[in-house]
Amino acid sequence: MIANRRGPRTRRPPFRVIVPLAVLLLAAVAAGVALLGGGDPRPRPVPFEARRVYETGEQRRIETGGRAVTYVPAGGRTLDSRAGCLAGAGGARSRALLADVACQGRVQASFRTTGNVTVDGHVLRFKDSADAAAAGAWLAYTDLRFTGGGTARDGRVDRRGRYVVVTAGASQDPKRTADAVAALHGATLTILGPGE
Repeated sequence: MIANRRGPRTRRPPFRVIVPLAVLLLAAVAAGVALLGGGDPRPRPVPFEARRVYETGEQRRIETGGRAVTYVPAGGRTLDSRAGCLAGAGGARSRALLADVACQGRVQASFRTTGNVTVDGHVLRFKDSADAAAAGAWLAYTDLRFTGGGTARDGRVDRRGRYVVVTAGASQDPKRTADAVAALHGATLTILGPGE
């Protein structure tokens, strides 16, 4: 008698059992990824709060273009209303403009850098990107209140989705002022995300 060298014959599970098990396994993995936050690739919007947009609770260092600027917070406010938005206007012209395009709120933060530059940042919120575009086309950095004392000497205005970001600064050193304004402005636009 010849012995079977392969051992006893095992029976393979039928194809109709393997396929449903594989589908269930893949569904469980996909559900786990979605629960861990990997299911929605869109970035979540930053809450409209001074402490979130400008990180006003602590000293922060921003590096840009090979230079670093350290900001010490001097104050921050969230004015989540039309009245709060209009309160940031630096004059009658800018107040009328913000009222016409229905500004809905303003976040403001003030900083002093370790290089002795005073910097103010404002984020204005509008109903939609069309209103933000209209405001952004007409606003200058000098149209909003500068809380640093004196007159802002450098600034920027940009739009990000339904927001307009205004950053202004002043010091005796124009180069340091420009660097401080550019770094905070760029960081704010990054925090707000890509827009619409």
